[in-house]
Amino acid sequence: MASTTTDDFPYEPRTCMEYLKAIQSVSESCHSQRLAWVSQSRVPDGSRAIFQDATLAQILDTAICYDALNVSNLASFELLVRRRQLIAAAHSHNASAPSYDGADYYLGNQYRQGGSILVPALTDHVSKKLQADSAIMKERRKLAQAEASAKSAPKGSSKGSGAQGQS
Repeated sequence: MASTTTDDFPYEPRTCMEYLKAIQSVSESCHSQRLAWVSQSRVPDGSRAIFQDATLAQILDTAICYDALNVSNLASFELLVRRRQLIAAAHSHNASAPSYDGADYYLGNQYRQGGSILVPALTDHVSKKLQADSAIMKERRKLAQAEASAKSAPKGSSKGSGAQGQS
């Protein structure tokens, strides 16, 4: 299997090839890797995630072993592999109460549920502006705290400021 780079691949970063190599290093197939994950992750029996992951693992194994597909170049399989990674990540901190925070990022969704549309360039722009605003507010808080500390300190107790003024 070999990955081919294309300018218009819809999902970045591409993770399929690296994911499959990791599976190969720990087990014989996606199915056997799934069995190990289920036993080690302590996901509760009957969890929908176990059944969903079983189906995704079977699809991957069938595509690679029977259909002989080079799945690392197929966007549909990149999405499938990302879903498996999302399921594993969601259960990694608490197997009985999975958190799917960040699912849109895992799956490469550009648009949010509920019909809202946010263009990625705008999301990036707003994120950078909010980070800049946050940094400014943080510096203002630091300055206010420093000024409050200076006002509340008794006069003559600041050893460093008198020595600097005399030199």
